[in-house]
Amino acid sequence: MRSFSISKLRHLILPAAVCLSLTACGTKNYQPEDNYVSTDDSLYENYILSVDEETGPLLEAEKKAFLSVSEIDRNITAEQLKCIEKEYKHYIKNPRGRVTIERFMYRAMPYLDFTKKVFREKNMPEELAYLAFVESGYHPFARSSANALGMWQFMAPTARHCGLTINWWIDERLDPYKATYAAADYLQEMYDEFNDWHLALAAYNAGPGKIRRALTETGTDNFFDLMDANETIKNSKIKIKKETADYVPRFIAMAKIIRSFDSLGFEPKENELGKGHNVIKEQAIAIKAQRGSDLKAIAREMDMSWQHFRDYNPAFLQTVTPLNADTVFYVPASLQARGLEVSRMEMLAGWSTYTIKKGDTLSGISKKTGVPVHVLRQANAVSEPLRIGQHLRLPGHNTYIADKNANKSSSLGPRPEKDLNYTVKSGDTFGKIANNHGLALAELQKANPQIKDVTKLALGQQIRIPGTKQHFKVKEQKPVQNLIAANKTKQIQQTASKKQEMAPASSSKPSKSRYTIQKGDTLYSVAQKHGLTVAELQEMNNGLSPQNLAIGQSILVKAHENYIASNSKEAPRQNLAKKKTYTVKQGDTLYSIAKSHGLSVAELQTHNKNLSTSISIGQTITIPSKTQLAAAKPIVHIVKKGDTLYSISKNYNVTVDAIVAYNNLAGNSLSIGQKVKIPNTNYTMASADNSDNIQ
Repeated sequence: MRSFSISKLRHLILPAAVCLSLTACGTKNYQPEDNYVSTDDSLYENYILSVDEETGPLLEAEKKAFLSVSEIDRNITAEQLKCIEKEYKHYIKNPRGRVTIERFMYRAMPYLDFTKKVFREKNMPEELAYLAFVESGYHPFARSSANALGMWQFMAPTARHCGLTINWWIDERLDPYKATYAAADYLQEMYDEFNDWHLALAAYNAGPGKIRRALTETGTDNFFDLMDANETIKNSKIKIKKETADYVPRFIAMAKIIRSFDSLGFEPKENELGKGHNVIKEQAIAIKAQRGSDLKAIAREMDMSWQHFRDYNPAFLQTVTPLNADTVFYVPASLQARGLEVSRMEMLAGWSTYTIKKGDTLSGISKKTGVPVHVLRQANAVSEPLRIGQHLRLPGHNTYIADKNANKSSSLGPRPEKDLNYTVKSGDTFGKIANNHGLALAELQKANPQIKDVTKLALGQQIRIPGTKQHFKVKEQKPVQNLIAANKTKQIQQTASKKQEMAPASSSKPSKSRYTIQKGDTLYSVAQKHGLTVAELQEMNNGLSPQNLAIGQSILVKAHENYIASNSKEAPRQNLAKKKTYTVKQGDTLYSIAKSHGLSVAELQTHNKNLSTSISIGQTITIPSKTQLAAAKPIVHIVKKGDTLYSISKNYNVTVDAIVAYNNLAGNSLSIGQKVKIPNTNYTMASADNSDNIQ
């Protein structure tokens, strides 16, 4: 992890007082009675701090806070304490440093009870929650120069290792709640290896490999001894950098300050997060979102401005929820009841239409529209060659973390009270008209069914604008599960856990043989509901085209017996039911579940079709046995021209996330000749051509 802002602020505050190395932290003026600091009264009375000419000595209250200890800073020697003192004084004695602490505390207020509770639940020192002060100043939108993101400043490979999802739709490093669980898991993993919290913290900053090699090189077994020996390391690749040398003393100093925040005379100081973001005011409640939902429409129905909604939901990179994974959206606790109502509304989202022209390819359309190829495939169940005149659905998107100008036009316009007709003018687009009148694209399209292609508007054309009395129709369905992110009861969280499981994916006997197409259905969504691939669904329905789906149409979703007998893909679904299962509990992450069972996230995803990192309390996860793992030898696929992660995943009937995690890929780009390992658990090739696979 890389610290985001404190290190930069410190150089602005007191550059001359930076502790250059821990070996230089001693002082002739310090003569304690004991070599270890404690809260013993006699030691406190005789503790003599050196006089710093620039900042002056510590006052009584400052001394008492400085000498306070907890699990994270016990058994620190006098020499070690002097370096911590320098970090401590940066924020205690300097006016600008004090303002920094007060601003950070204001940002932390909505989250601190939650983060401390997470560490307590995991039997870890709760003061590890203060590490987010050092990493980002509790800034949920923080981004470092090294592209570490979020409150806990995860780099992408580490985040994926800890089970966080990063894709075109969402970046869970920016989810304060899921990232906190991931940070706790990662810190525990570091502690399990080094058996020392100071080394675990150093590994969080520099990486475990760096710390491991430095300890081996120096023969030391704790952080401060390692720093004393650091100058003897000749290899620059092994030597610990100054950033890490300062990191642990800075954290300990921060812990001393935060635990005595009030007695040191600090008060939270209101401040903005920058780029239009604001600190949330209330505890957040997590509510399950429907796949492909319009987030702007949800915000409006919640009577929240788009900016306010975004402040509660930093992780969404688009204005549409993912099509291929379950997610949650967060709302203020006071709006929980309304959030549950909105979650049941039919607001499949912000879609626009693209008409295929001569010479179009999926990669070309992707470049024109900004929608990745794999998302185009998910949304349209389409493959090349494309048919001229064919319509593709494009999800509305707005990457507001990476886009510096995203905040300039993010709010919806006022919605009229009564229906009105709008006359199309020069420069108008369907999306612009919807936005200016406080509507989602889905609403405007629903109100104007006569418009088949929203990309082709004519000057003077009449568009019906529905008034405020027009609302989304609520589906007739059982209440959706309310997932509470911060300190709510388990009872509400467990109401719909079993309904989230895909029964057909783990059962060889689906309850129905036919399915009636409903509004918003695609071949992909129907296939997902019934544990099938699009190819399987098309095969059992005589090559059913996605363009030919119609509401009320009945299609086959359970194969006839003769089809099952000839299709080997049914075997894995039958075998899954025999495997050991685990029921998700509060505080679980995919990483923590995998670790507790001696598995990797990739192995869990490999043995659980369609399993994403967004798991829910009560969800059932298959735990593969050692025999099943041994049998699951990876296939090695050699990338050829035209291959994408999506096409490879479909070819082998695995998920893109499973391939990314299994190969520790940082992005979606592939190169011809690259070897990609495919986690193979009795999966059958979707294609007969396996000449490029090395068993």
